[in-house]
Amino acid sequence: MQITTLEQAARHLMDVGAVDMNTMTVEGKQLLEVCGYEFGKDQKKFLDRIVDRHEFEINKDFTIDIVVDGNIKRNAYRFTMNAANHALLAAMTEKGKVARQQAIDMKEAVDSVPMEMVERMMASLADKLTERAGAEIAKLAHSKDSEIKDRNELIIRKSQPVSLTKILGNSHKVVQAANLWLEEAGYQTVRFKDGKRNGWTITDEGRELGAQVSESSIFWVPDIKQVLPPVSELLDYAERLGLKDMKKMEVM
Repeated sequence: MQITTLEQAARHLMDVGAVDMNTMTVEGKQLLEVCGYEFGKDQKKFLDRIVDRHEFEINKDFTIDIVVDGNIKRNAYRFTMNAANHALLAAMTEKGKVARQQAIDMKEAVDSVPMEMVERMMASLADKLTERAGAEIAKLAHSKDSEIKDRNELIIRKSQPVSLTKILGNSHKVVQAANLWLEEAGYQTVRFKDGKRNGWTITDEGRELGAQVSESSIFWVPDIKQVLPPVSELLDYAERLGLKDMKKMEVM
C-alpha cells in the first residue's frame, strides 16, 4: 500500500502509536522509525536534514528539549502533526514503502488531521472513563450500604436499647454523670422546652449506639459501657461537677 496524501500519513502515524494524543505531536525518533530511516546513532543528523529540507521553524513546526537518558544528555525533537505528516509523505521512497506495508489508503486529502476525528476519539474515551467511574461508585455505594446494614443488625442482635439506669444501675449520680459525659463527648445534646432543660436529643454520632425513644429520652445498647468511663471515674466526675443531690432530679 502507498501513502500518497497528508491525511493517509496522519492516519498511519496514529495507527502505529507515534502520536502523543495529549499534545498531538510526534517524537523525533519515532518519526524517523516510521519514515523507515536507518539512522543508528546519527538521529540528530537525520532530524536536522528533515528540518532543513522542509524549512520547518522551531517553536512553530517543532520544539527541541534537553532530556537525559542514563548519564547521556540529548536533544529531543517533537514535531507538530502537520510537520510530521509532510515528513512522512516526503519519505515515500521505494525503501520507505516496503518498511510501511501496513499504511492505510484514505479517500480524501487534507492538510492535517480533522479536529472532528480527534474530538470523536476523545469523546469515546471520556464515555468509557465515565462509565467505568460510575460502575466503581455504584460498587462502593453498595459496599457502604451493606456495611451500615451489617453494623445495624449487629447492634440489634447484641441487645435492644435500654435506659442508662438499667445499664448502670440505680445510682442517680452515676447516671447523671454518664449523661453529662455523653453530652460532652458529642453523643447527645440537652433538649430545652419553654426555656427549661427537658431531657436529651441524640446526635448522629450517638445513633451508632443508641436510639431516640421519645422527644426527651434516649435508650442505649449495653455496649455503651465500653465507651463510657468506669463507674468509679463517673463518680469522681459527678463530684467535680458538684452533682450532690441527684435523687431529686429526673433520670433518663
